[in-house]
Amino acid sequence: PEVMALTFPSTLPIMKQLLGQGLSAIGSPAVELLLHRYADAEHKRQVEIALLLAEFGKTASTASTILTTALVNRANQEHAIVLRQAAAIALGKISNGSDEVIHALIDVAGRVDEKQSLRSFCIEALMDLGPAAAAATSVLQRILKQDEDEDLQKFAWAEIGRAACRERV
Repeated sequence: PEVMALTFPSTLPIMKQLLGQGLSAIGSPAVELLLHRYADAEHKRQVEIALLLAEFGKTASTASTILTTALVNRANQEHAIVLRQAAAIALGKISNGSDEVIHALIDVAGRVDEKQSLRSFCIEALMDLGPAAAAATSVLQRILKQDEDEDLQKFAWAEIGRAACRERV
């Protein structure tokens, strides 16, 4: 029997929140259900599922590989960039800081040919991962010193500052 259709009515944000809270209470079985749905979903649903997985935190760490694949997929379609942004957000919340995830986030954050919004989501995800993202320091310093985008420079500066504070503690 069909458990749920995973339809997220865009006009009812409270329903998305309630669904997210309910699934979070279920835990790992709900993550597995979402991963199963993700595999066959259209891009819009994949974005919704990725963002929902972020709500699970580390409980959804099994989704890291799938979301890393989505992040590094450089398809040139507008809906693909939204999925990549959602993947970056989710990875910052669910990843245990694996080398694969860290290097994917660093690579995308450091690419000047990527959209600014995607790069900033990657930097924010690195910030969320904390000390595990120490390998990002050289890319962040390059962004701070050489990137023409002031907003990205601010994100890089914030993460470099946070990393320095973590080292002192």
